Parts: sequence; C-alpha cells; structure tokens
Amino acid sequence: MESYQDQQVSKVFAAIDGAIRRIEERLQQLRSELPEGAEGGTRGASAAEMVHQIENMELLIARLRQIKDLLKQDSRLLPLVDGYIGQQVHAMEQRQARFNVALAVLTTLIGVVLGWLLSAVTPVSIVVPLLK
Repeated sequence: MESYQDQQVSKVFAAIDGAIRRIEERLQQLRSELPEGAEGGTRGASAAEMVHQIENMELLIARLRQIKDLLKQDSRLLPLVDGYIGQQVHAMEQRQARFNVALAVLTTLIGVVLGWLLSAVTPVSIVVPLLK
C-alpha cells in the first residue's frame, strides 16, 4: 500500500505528464497548421507568430520535464513546492472572496439607487401595469 506522500508524488507526476501531453498535442497541431517554408528565412507575420508559439511551447515542455526530474531526485522538494503552491492558492481564494463581497455590495447599492430614482421619477400607477 502506498503512503500518502507517495500518492501525492504520483499525482504530481501524473499532472506534469498530462500537461506535457496536452502541450505536445497542441504543438503538433500548430506544426501541422504552419505554412510550408515558414521555418526558413522569409515568412509572414502570422507564420512568425506561430513559430514563436512553437518555440515557447518547446521551452515549456523542456522546463516541465526538468521540474519532474528535480522532483524525482529530491524527495524533500515536493512538500516545499506543495506548501508554496498551497499558500498562493489560499491567498488567491481570499482575494476572490473579498472581490465577491465587494461586487455583491456594489450591485445591491446600484439596485437600491436605481429603484429609488425610478420611484422618484415614475408614479407607482404607471409601473404596476407594466409588471403584470
């Protein structure tokens, strides 16, 4: 039976492998869409952008593989990375919660003000038939 830490490590490796696989699929798709001779000297702006995307994806794949290798070599690195990511996620959740509360307060206030303005401008006898 695997320990909890071994399960976490295998989940991280599976996630990294999945990310690499998805990026490689997108990379193949971009390469198939690349116009003939676009990797040479003369190319259009869109082809140059595609070549730039391909280069960035290849670099990302190399970095992900390097991260996976580092995590395999040092068993103490994964808890450190996991803890840091956990802190970042917690901070993001707190920011999102504050934003949601602020948005709820703002939309409530706007609704109150619009309702007050509507009632000040339009008599109730005109509004009631519109609601039926």
